[in-house]
Amino acid sequence: MKPSLLRYQTTHSLFLSVPGPRHSYFICRPFLQSLMSKRNPDTSEKEHFASRSPQIRKMSEPTAATTIQLTPQEERLKSLLLEVARHVDETQGWRDAVILRWAGGWVRDKLLGIQSHDIDTAINVTTGAHFSAEIAALCKNPEMVKKHGVTSTDIGNLHKIAANPEKSKHLETTTIKLFDFDVDFVNLRKETYSGDSRNPQVEFGTAEEDALRRDATVNALFYNLNTGKVEDFTGGLADMGNKLIKTPLDPLQTFMDDPLRVLRLIRFASRLQFTIDPDAEKMMGNSKVLQALRLKISRERVGMEVEKMLKGEHSKDALERIDTLGLYHTVFMDPGSSNAPHPDISNWRTVYECLDRLRKGRTPGSIYDVLVHTEEAAYFSWVLAAVVPWAPFSREAPTVGKEPPPYATLAAKEGIKAPNKVCEVIITMHGKTSQTPALSISKAITPSS
Repeated sequence: MKPSLLRYQTTHSLFLSVPGPRHSYFICRPFLQSLMSKRNPDTSEKEHFASRSPQIRKMSEPTAATTIQLTPQEERLKSLLLEVARHVDETQGWRDAVILRWAGGWVRDKLLGIQSHDIDTAINVTTGAHFSAEIAALCKNPEMVKKHGVTSTDIGNLHKIAANPEKSKHLETTTIKLFDFDVDFVNLRKETYSGDSRNPQVEFGTAEEDALRRDATVNALFYNLNTGKVEDFTGGLADMGNKLIKTPLDPLQTFMDDPLRVLRLIRFASRLQFTIDPDAEKMMGNSKVLQALRLKISRERVGMEVEKMLKGEHSKDALERIDTLGLYHTVFMDPGSSNAPHPDISNWRTVYECLDRLRKGRTPGSIYDVLVHTEEAAYFSWVLAAVVPWAPFSREAPTVGKEPPPYATLAAKEGIKAPNKVCEVIITMHGKTSQTPALSISKAITPSS
C-alpha cells in the first residue's frame, strides 16, 4: 500500500468486505431514484392546447440550434416509428397529426457523444400504450416486415409500468424492445399541483409543458423525429455548454413536485462531471424537500438512483455531494425505525476518499486489485463505504429468537434496498470486527478520530 494511505489505518480501522471466490476482508478506513382529439397538421400546438385549457401558459418557440447524427440502427428505428405514425394518421381519423419526439437522456447523451440504448419517445396525441400496440400489430404485417427488415429478434414484448401517484409515479409508461433499443412510449404531459396535494392532475400537454416538468434543463431536450431538429424550451443547450445542472422551474417547486429529483440531479452531476446550479443546491437540503423525499418516494426508487450512482465511474463524487448537501440521514436510513440512532458523519469523508484513492491507485497486486475483481464487488465496496457511519451501533439481542441485523444492514436493506448479498456481507463484517481484536478494529468513528 502506498505510504500516503497508511494514515487511514492508524486508528478506528474497519473491515471492507467484498465478494469474490470467497469473502475476503482487508483493513482500511472504510467499512466500506382520454385520447386527444385529432387536429389538422397545420394547427399549431399552441393554438390547440390553448383552446383546451385557458390556464395553459403561452408556448414559446423552441430553440433548434443543432441536429443529431443518427446511427444506422437509430435511422431504422426512426423510419419504423414514422411509418407507424403515418399509419395512425391515416386510420384513426383524428384531427391532429402524430408528432414523435425522442426526449431527455438520449438527446443529452447523443449531444455529448455518448451512445445510449434507452430511448424515451414522447407522443403528442395519444398514449404510449396505444402507440406501442400499433407498433406491435404493424410489425406482424408482411409488408412492414419486409420494408423495414424486421426480424423475430428485432421486436420484443410490450411491458407496461403502471402509474403510482402515491410514490410520485404519475403516468403509465410502456416499454418495447426495438432493434436492440429499449424504447419507452408516453404522451407529452403537464402536471398541475393544487394546494398541499401530493398528487398532481396529469393531462396531455405541449412539448414545452412537458419540458418544464422535467428534473433538469439538460434532460428537457427533444429530438423531433418529424423535423429532424433538436428542440430546446428551457435553455438546456446553453446549460450543457456551461456544464451546469439546472432545474427548468424554480428549484423548490421542481423538488417538491417530485423529491426524487434531488437524487437524480446528484447522479447526473456526478456522472457528467457538471456543476449543480447554486440555487438548486440551496433547496436540495431544504427540510420540506427532505421530508417529502422520506415520505413520498418509495425506497425502491431511492435505491435505484443510489445504485446507479455507486455503479458509475464517479461514485466518490456522488457520495461527496450527498454528504455536503446534508442528505445522508435521509438516504441511508431505515424509514421504518423511529428510534434508530443518529450516526455522526463528520469523518465520513475520510472513508469514501480513502476508497477512491485505493481504486485510483490500483496496480497489479495492490490491496484493491487483489480483493475487487468484478464490477459487482466494486459496487459492494461503495455500499459498505456508504454505511460506515452506522458501524458503531449494534442492536440489542433478544433473549430468545434470532439476533436482529445491525443498523448498518438496515440502512442498506431498508434505506436503499441493497441486494441481500450486500446485506449478508455487512452482517459478516460486524461479526468479524467483534471477533478479531488483534486487528484493532474500532467500534466508532468519532470527531476525535
